Amino acid sequence: MKRDELVAKALETEFRKTLSRVVTLKEFTQELGKLLGLMGYKNFSLFHWRSIDYYLKTPPRLLISTNTTQAVKKAISYFHNVAAMRPSDELLDIYYEETDSLLDAPNTAVRRGCCILSTPTANYGYALRKGKHISSGQQVLSVVSETLSANQFSVKTKNNRLALDSLNRIIQEMGIKRFPELFSSDVNKEKITKKNKLFCLLNIIAHNDVTLSQAARMMGISVYTANKKIANIKAELGVSTLPTAVLYASNKDLIDRVL
Repeated sequence: MKRDELVAKALETEFRKTLSRVVTLKEFTQELGKLLGLMGYKNFSLFHWRSIDYYLKTPPRLLISTNTTQAVKKAISYFHNVAAMRPSDELLDIYYEETDSLLDAPNTAVRRGCCILSTPTANYGYALRKGKHISSGQQVLSVVSETLSANQFSVKTKNNRLALDSLNRIIQEMGIKRFPELFSSDVNKEKITKKNKLFCLLNIIAHNDVTLSQAARMMGISVYTANKKIANIKAELGVSTLPTAVLYASNKDLIDRVL
C-alpha cells in the first residue's frame, strides 16, 4: 500500500471516530467545522449535483454550510463558471486536478478532484467526489478564505487534499445513513421533466466533445437507449442530422448555447 493511501486511511479512521459520537445535524455540522478548523479553514459549504443537473447547468442542492448565503452563492457561481468554461474577470487564478480516489475500490470508478480559485476578494477551495453513474452525481466540499494570500491558500489546500477527500467521503457515507432526508435524492422535490431528460444527452454531446457512446456512458445508459433518445430528439425538432439538432436546440435555448 502506498504512503498516500496509508495516510488517507489513517485520516478516515480518525474522522470517523470524531463524527461517530454526534447525533443531530447541528452537532454533525459543528464537528465538521472543528475538523476543518484544524486544517486552517474557518467556514465551509457542502453541495451536490446529480449528473443530469450538472450537465443541464442546474444549480446544486446545498446540503449544509457555515458560510453566509452570499458566500455560498459566490462559491457555487465561481465553481459553475469554471466547470462550464465560462470566462470571468473575477477569476484571477484557477487550479484543477482530478484522479482516482485512493479510498474507493477501482471498480467503483469514483473520481476525486481538487479545484482552487483565486478572486480579488477571497480564495475558494473545492474537494470533489464524483461517480460514473448519473444517480451518483458530484458532491463538493467547499472552503473559503478571505485572509490568506492566493499562494498561501493554494499551498494549504494542496497539502490538505488527502484530508479533504477523506472527510468528503465520510460526510457522504455517514450523512446518507444518519440524515437521509437531507442527503438522499428526493425525486418528488427534484423533479426533472421528460424534455430536460431528453435534451440532457444532446447537451453533453454538444459541450464535451464526446461521441454518442461516450455520452451514453456519462449518463449511465446504453448506446441503444442513447440512439433512441437522439432519434426522438430529431423527430421532435423536425431535423434529420445530429449536428442540425444541436444547432437548432442551441438557438431555441433547449440546451446551453454553443459558441
